Amino acid sequence: EFQPVASGLLPGLLHTPLRAEIKAAVEAIRFAVLQGKKIYLWTDNKHVFEKSNAYIKGATAPGPKQSNHDLWNALHRAIQAASSQGLLPQVVKVVSHVDIQQIDGIVDCWVIRGNHAADRHVNEALERMQAHLARALHSAQTSYSKRHEACVAVHKFFIVMGQRALSYKQDIREKDDSKWEEV
Repeated sequence: EFQPVASGLLPGLLHTPLRAEIKAAVEAIRFAVLQGKKIYLWTDNKHVFEKSNAYIKGATAPGPKQSNHDLWNALHRAIQAASSQGLLPQVVKVVSHVDIQQIDGIVDCWVIRGNHAADRHVNEALERMQAHLARALHSAQTSYSKRHEACVAVHKFFIVMGQRALSYKQDIREKDDSKWEEV
């Protein structure tokens, strides 16, 4: 019934729930634009809801000093692309973390099931990413270890070469002190 349209790591070093919410909205809108389908964006995040509606009404993209400006700008561009084709008429705020047993209307139940599905997909993606990140960490540790070994070997090489150069100079000095200044 509910299928994810994107999954993966977030861009940038910070991985926060807000960044994930913004990225999810961006990818949903991009998917709709690629498919040429109208989309009603449903979000349980207040910030995504407010910014999205502001962008639909013509608000400008944030400057580089605003936090998460990279993703807010991506959302702004996605909304502009969708709006220019008439594909994003509205962004809807939904209630999050509600027990479906407490909901009566069929549309409200559908919305809550969709929100629960999104949360479930996030948790599944996190489980997959943990294994991926563990492999990446192991790879990084191995690379670091090999790099460290190479650095130690190069350092030892330069020490030996320096010792040889000093020994060579000392040999010249002992044989012919007049050549000392030339070396």
